[in-house]
Amino acid sequence: MRRRTLFERTIIVEPATPSAVMAYGDFVGAHPDVPEFASWPGTTIHGGLPLTIGEKAELLLVDMAPRTFPLRCSLMERHSGHTQTYLSFNGKPFVMLLGEPTADDLPDYATLRAFRFDGASGIILRTDVWHDFPYALEEHTQFAVVLDALSHINENTSLAHRYDADGPDLQRRGLIDRAVIHVAFRAPS
Repeated sequence: MRRRTLFERTIIVEPATPSAVMAYGDFVGAHPDVPEFASWPGTTIHGGLPLTIGEKAELLLVDMAPRTFPLRCSLMERHSGHTQTYLSFNGKPFVMLLGEPTADDLPDYATLRAFRFDGASGIILRTDVWHDFPYALEEHTQFAVVLDALSHINENTSLAHRYDADGPDLQRRGLIDRAVIHVAFRAPS
């Protein structure tokens, strides 16, 4: 039996900045490139950022276990009906692997980028942006995740590929049988 060749790519983690994450979402946090939205004496507010929340919005606080790099991504998903917001809940940094929206039901591996968010920043993902769940860089990392309850409903799960699932506002695709995507902090030797 002939083994199928998988797409393979290593993605180097880069710092998250407003301009770096622009294709995937809106940067949340203090940064010189985030415009002022409003100001009171002694206080400046950056933002005025768009949130698209569906009918059953809920706030989830997720306790993450640390991951070891280099890391192989096993799945990516996207949501067409709402944005998702990822913020550090306890000031610890995290990494997110993101891919631009596609017309296909798979991510375009050429658009995948990995961003390191410090403990004082996060991202509001645009609808249809492919993403893996954040990778914790330190023990006891917690995230505040704003998302619609419909994002958890899987109406079907494909047996053809591990992790594939679809729902009212979920399209999840397993990459294990399709691609080898590594996330690393430095170029592989």
